[in-house]
Amino acid sequence: MKAFITSLLLIFTYQFSCAQAWETVAYLTGNYEIQQLEVVSENTIYVAAKNEKLIRWDGVQWSNIGDFDPLYVPFFQYNSADDIYATHNDYLSGDGETTFNYIAHWDGNAWSNAGELNADKPIGAFKIFNSNEMYAIGNFKLPGYNWKPIATYNGNDWEVLGLGDPNAGAYATYGNLWVNNAHDIYATSGYSDSGTISIKHWNGTNWTVLYGDESINRLSNTQPVSINEVYSFGYQESNGHSCIALWDGEVWQPLGDIRGDLDLSSTGYNGRINYKYVNQDEIYAVGSALKGAESFTYKVAKWNGNNWEELGNLNANKEATSIDIYNGYLYIAGDFTEIAPMGGLVTVIKRYFIDSFFITATSNPVEGGTVSGTGVFSGGETATLTAIPENGYQFVNWTVGETEVSNQTIYDFEVESDRELTANFELSSFSITTSSNPVDGGITSGNGVYNFGETATLTATTSGPYTFENWTHNGEIVSTDSVYEFVVDAERELVANFQIELSIPDFEINKVIVFPNPVENILSLKISQSSIIEVQIFDLLGKLVVHVPGNNTNSITIDTHNLENGSYILKAYSSSGSHSVGIIKN
Repeated sequence: MKAFITSLLLIFTYQFSCAQAWETVAYLTGNYEIQQLEVVSENTIYVAAKNEKLIRWDGVQWSNIGDFDPLYVPFFQYNSADDIYATHNDYLSGDGETTFNYIAHWDGNAWSNAGELNADKPIGAFKIFNSNEMYAIGNFKLPGYNWKPIATYNGNDWEVLGLGDPNAGAYATYGNLWVNNAHDIYATSGYSDSGTISIKHWNGTNWTVLYGDESINRLSNTQPVSINEVYSFGYQESNGHSCIALWDGEVWQPLGDIRGDLDLSSTGYNGRINYKYVNQDEIYAVGSALKGAESFTYKVAKWNGNNWEELGNLNANKEATSIDIYNGYLYIAGDFTEIAPMGGLVTVIKRYFIDSFFITATSNPVEGGTVSGTGVFSGGETATLTAIPENGYQFVNWTVGETEVSNQTIYDFEVESDRELTANFELSSFSITTSSNPVDGGITSGNGVYNFGETATLTATTSGPYTFENWTHNGEIVSTDSVYEFVVDAERELVANFQIELSIPDFEINKVIVFPNPVENILSLKISQSSIIEVQIFDLLGKLVVHVPGNNTNSITIDTHNLENGSYILKAYSSSGSHSVGIIKN
């Protein structure tokens, strides 16, 4: 492995006035073409470059990322300092001849093989969402499939995305892959009937090729805004000139006349163009095609919505091939060089203030709600973000990192820098309250605070002589079961209703006759075809107030003159079983 790269002087002067000039950000240690550039912060830049492979600038010096040392310059995806993915190739079983290709993952401590793709040909590009959702494209093929696919990993196996669809594979992929989600993917298609290579779109079910009049060929480097606004790099069929092409939902057409607008040299008519989309009126481009006709130096171009114009006077001695935007600045790198302060012609990274700041926002959790108001703003403009909770969720706050910046659903602020905000939501909670009717009839349980979507289980337990009748909400019966379950979606006040059976006047229940009822003093009890063993009378709280031994006959009298007026439960035990009946004392 390469030793820690010698520390260099950082050329990174913060310009409070944000002057309109190209400034050098950092020097590499030699003349090594940078093929990919990722600006993470003012003092943190990752690049993939020839010889150096994958290195990081920390504002003072360059360093390697662990022991990463593939055979070729990698393509990489930066998520965080301890979550980086990069293409890697190595010799199979160490034989020194047969190479295999895979996606390597850096966890902050070590590199590992993510997904075990282990392809026999190079991987051109990929998109990683997590260890169970990966997408890759390149010159490789999957076993049993004769075309070059978009390969998708589900946590266990790599598969052809859209296997069985005639447009699933391609003859050439150009390493072109753009994945928004599992239902919105763009890649380079196979040949059409007329021999042109276009762009295809995956909607989660099938592939659709974006064919129009086919005036643009060999399309790649796709950056979609919507299905009816897709940008790609390609070549005009009429003259072979390279261009940025726009799909408007019906046809591909060149975006302006970049060669005429910038007075480019004819020697670079079919050179490559890399670009960065900001909005319809702001697209930046670099590449070997942007060579001046007179100066023979390389330019950076900007699309302003009407035509292409040169951005500053870069006048690079070689082409810029990599491009990124961070915190109001356009960063570029490539094969162009400058003399370093310590001597020597080395590759450099430069930037230009474009006054475009990206305001992005996400929902946490994703299903908790949506956000609006994000976009690209100039410094000093006011951004207005709105958080809209989904049903069952409520808004908590806006945060930047771990810091709360607002607890209002509508958040206004003056734009001064790029900002990544999070709208935090939580499940709505609701109070479920219960009561007994009458209070002496029984008790209830299961009341409390529940989150939206949880299941509440309420239980009514009778007391003394009462029986459960039903649960009601706002006077309407919602259940006749003593155990009532329901999904919570709002606050609810439920009543458990109990009842006691009282007989007026004399009545018979289960062959038991009591009279008179109501009673003033002496109550007669008769149980047909049974011998009375014992008689008990309880008040409505379940307290025993009268006890009379049986007489082994089917009738007995009970003195109630000491009882207070009210309702009672008489319980008689006989040779035929136990019997309960309600009585009223007057």
